[in-house]
Amino acid sequence: TGATSTTSTTSSTSITSNHFNTSTTSNTSVTSFPTSTSFTSFTSSSISSSDCGISKTCVSQPYDCDPSTDSNCFFMAATPLPSGSGFVFELTGRAGGYVSVGFSDDVEM
Repeated sequence: TGATSTTSTTSSTSITSNHFNTSTTSNTSVTSFPTSTSFTSFTSSSISSSDCGISKTCVSQPYDCDPSTDSNCFFMAATPLPSGSGFVFELTGRAGGYVSVGFSDDVEM
């Protein structure tokens, strides 16, 4: 976003992704990622909490904030693709560079 570490800006990213294939052998987990993933950046005003619980699953901090109206809202939404082959992720939050999310198959990241 071009922001320095001393300046807070809002970063937003929407990611369209395919399912990941994970296999575990002798305590080693190998994840193969899809060969084609599209990344599209949006402004924070295009990410909203509307349709949460209807067509997408949402997580936010503070609870129940709307990133389209609250610049201090950390927000993630996952919308399944109609084909069932993946999800569209929406991420936004106040950051000096980028926002991210991590996924794990267990309770330990």
